[in-house]
Amino acid sequence: MFIKNNYLIISLILSLLLSNLNFFRITEDEYATLNIANIDLKVKVYKKNSKYNKLKYGLYLHPKSTDLDNDSANIILASHSGNAKISYFKNLDKLKINDEIKINYNNETYLFRIVNIYEDKKDGDVVINRYNTKTLSLVTCKKNTSDLHLIISAIYSGKLEKN
Repeated sequence: MFIKNNYLIISLILSLLLSNLNFFRITEDEYATLNIANIDLKVKVYKKNSKYNKLKYGLYLHPKSTDLDNDSANIILASHSGNAKISYFKNLDKLKINDEIKINYNNETYLFRIVNIYEDKKDGDVVINRYNTKTLSLVTCKKNTSDLHLIISAIYSGKLEKN
């Protein structure tokens, strides 16, 4: 009886762990956490050199992104907009100018406000608007098209106080 119960418990724990592959992603690979309350999105961002920094895992930190420690930081994130579980940007089209986006980075929360929402032709070169401050750019495919990207530009509004 004792052996059967332990086997059942171990099997249950293993199946729970295997069903959530995020559990196995090493924390040293984590760069930040992206949080957009208006679309109920909270997702880990992995470092540029992490094996999890690929669109096939849901979110991609572009190699041209620069760290938030830099005054002219430029964070560029891309994700899918479809219906798959890894389509983290499926609701980006619901965001509006002045909506807030938070990034938790190095135990601090950086607040960004959306200043521009635009489209760009899918031609292999996405146009990213730059501003004279820390910038966050979110890139995805525009829904119901095959030839356009949707880009959300947000600028830095300050760090949030720790509670």
